[in-house]
Amino acid sequence: MKKTPKLVSAVLFMAITALPGCSTPDRMVQANYSQIQQNVHTQTDVEALIGPPSNKLGDMWLYERPDQHVTVMIDFGPDGRVTRKQWVGGLEGAWHDTKEAPKR
Repeated sequence: MKKTPKLVSAVLFMAITALPGCSTPDRMVQANYSQIQQNVHTQTDVEALIGPPSNKLGDMWLYERPDQHVTVMIDFGPDGRVTRKQWVGGLEGAWHDTKEAPKR
C-alpha cells in the first residue's frame, strides 16, 4: 500500500511536465499571419507572431503544415525586416502574396 502514493505522485509529475507541450497552440494561423507588415516587422516579430519556421532558406523563412495543407513563406531584406509574405492554403484554395502580380 505504501507504493501507491509514490506511483500516483510519479504519474502526476509526468502529466504536469507533459502538459505544456500539449497545450501550446499553433500560432501559424491566418489571423496571426495577417498581422505581419512589410518593411515594419523583423524576424523576431515574425517568430513571436507565428512561431519558429520549419526551414530557413537564405533570407526566406518557410513554414509548412502538411496536415493542414498550408505553406507560408516570409522573405526578409538585408535589414532583417519583412519584404514579402505569402500564404498558400491548399484545402480552402486561399493564396495571398504581397508581391504585386505582373501586369499583362
